[in-house]
Amino acid sequence: MKFNRREFIKSTSTFALATIVYSSPLFADEQQEAKTKLHIAVFFEEGFPIENGMSISQEFLNDALKKSQVDFLNLDDLKTRLTIQNYDVFMLPYGSAFPKQGWGAIIKYLKAGGNWLNIGGVPFAVPVVRDGDGWRKEIRQTAYHKKIGITQAFPVVAGGLSRYIGTGGVHLTDVEEVYELYVRFTETRDFPNEDGPSGARDANLKAIAYAYSQNKKKVAAPIIEIDRMMGDYAGGRWVLANFK
Repeated sequence: MKFNRREFIKSTSTFALATIVYSSPLFADEQQEAKTKLHIAVFFEEGFPIENGMSISQEFLNDALKKSQVDFLNLDDLKTRLTIQNYDVFMLPYGSAFPKQGWGAIIKYLKAGGNWLNIGGVPFAVPVVRDGDGWRKEIRQTAYHKKIGITQAFPVVAGGLSRYIGTGGVHLTDVEEVYELYVRFTETRDFPNEDGPSGARDANLKAIAYAYSQNKKKVAAPIIEIDRMMGDYAGGRWVLANFK
């Protein structure tokens, strides 16, 4: 897609990080808020494949996130260092691809209420495993993202869409596809012996940016925010940029 990557990362991450700050009890005190930089963990491995995302270098991310304290974690680091005690935010910049061997650490972080920013694609759709000195993509699947409440994703071809505008200064042009997510944010039943009725909602979802049709109707949401209020992932805020 054609757009200013630096401005996208800055605007999206700034908005995401700001909303995380203002919602977190860690930053409730204004003086602490002014003195404390967010500590961000970015999973980064040379040669790691990108799926439905964009090519982003380590230097580029350092520049875009220079107002925060950023650590780049390789696979081994991810397994041992990714905790909510160490990091305020976890970023995955590889679109739909994620390190399968780091899944245990990632899901543990999210279940502890960790905040998460995913850039591109459908989150946790393409597991990637280390294969000798390189990486190997496994088949696209729904098994992993179903565990976090995303049941399915459907592509919206962007050829007939005209503009992508959202809050926080996010402006996109020439997007190829937007991935609309189907979600399930409840694990309980209103009536224990009946399948189908809704239960207590564990999360709220809202769009940060919208894609508009030629007649100015909202038809897709390329960037969304999910606040986990209850359940296994309570306390986390997830910002997902679901497009390529």
